[in-house]
Amino acid sequence: MPLLTPSTMPSPTPLTMPSTPIRRSKHPDLTRNQRIQCLTLRSADWTYNAIAHYLGLTQRQVQTACSTDHPTPKKCKGRNATLSEAQVNELKVFICCLRTNRLMSYLHLATSPFTHWNISEYIIRNALRK
Repeated sequence: MPLLTPSTMPSPTPLTMPSTPIRRSKHPDLTRNQRIQCLTLRSADWTYNAIAHYLGLTQRQVQTACSTDHPTPKKCKGRNATLSEAQVNELKVFICCLRTNRLMSYLHLATSPFTHWNISEYIIRNALRK
């Protein structure tokens, strides 16, 4: 068996860590004033690139702001309500009619009397907090 010396030893292969994909961060949405500035500068024959550089925005943000008809951005929509107003009212009437109903936990409400709604205790809790 040959003797291993530092000159005859195989060099270790460097370990490489698996790389994770780089996620680009989302640029913040433009305010109404920034959109108005974009539209004003564009009407003064500025290019998208010049406006983006001047205002510190991306060229795509400027292009989007200039392509819309009005400077007011759309309001971000929230999640749709799971329970209708009628269901919330039915739930409130059920809870208020008897003391034993008022003492029920949210989980018990979701699993016993309102099982046919297929909802969780969190939905009931949030509906009653409003």
